[in-house]
Amino acid sequence: MPDQTSSDVIIRPAGPDQGDIAAQLMYSTHPVLHDDLYSGDKADVVACCKAIWESKEALESHSIAYGAYAGDALIGFEICGTMDMVREREHVDVGLVKGILSATAFEHYDLCFRDRWSYAFPRFPEETYYVGCLAVLPEWHGKGVGRLLLQDAFDRAKTRKCKDVQLDLYANNPALHFYQAMGMEKLSETTVMALQDTDTPTHYRMIKRFN
Repeated sequence: MPDQTSSDVIIRPAGPDQGDIAAQLMYSTHPVLHDDLYSGDKADVVACCKAIWESKEALESHSIAYGAYAGDALIGFEICGTMDMVREREHVDVGLVKGILSATAFEHYDLCFRDRWSYAFPRFPEETYYVGCLAVLPEWHGKGVGRLLLQDAFDRAKTRKCKDVQLDLYANNPALHFYQAMGMEKLSETTVMALQDTDTPTHYRMIKRFN
C-alpha cells in the first residue's frame, strides 16, 4: 500500500460494488459472532455478507452505509441507522441468508441468533443514532480513517436531531480507547450466559451524548 494518510481519504455514500471487501470488513467487526452463526464456514460468511451488502433493503446494506475511499478503493465503512430502520430491514437479512445457506446451516444460524446473539445487542431508543458497523482495513489502521468515519456519524446524527450515538463492542477490543478518546463513554455491560461456550467477551454499549 502506498504511504497514504487520512487526507487522501474521502467519506461518501457507499456503492454496492467491492462486496468481498465489505464482507471482510463486516466479519472483522464481530468475528466470534460470524464464526458461531456460520459454524466457522468462511465461504458462507463471505457469500452471505456480500449478498447483504449488495442488497438495497438489508440492514447492513450499502444503501445505508458511508464508505471511506482511497481513490475508488473501499478501505472502511460505517453502517448506521435508527430503530425505525432496524425494524424495516432486519427481516431482509434473514431472508437473504436463508436463500444462500443449506437448510441445516440456516437452522443453526436461526437458532443461534434467536437463542443467543439477539441478547448480546439490546435494542436502543428511538432518538438514538446507532453505529451497527464501523471497520477499517488493517493496512489503514492508525491513519485516522476510523476517526473520519466516526466523526461523520456524529455529524449526521446531529443533523438528524438525534439525542446521542450508540454502538456495541467487545470489552477486550483495543478500539475501546479510540471510542473513549472520541468522547464516547460506557453506558452498560452485557454478558450473555448462553454465549460462554463461544468465549464471547462482555459487550459494552458505548454512548456519545449531544447537549
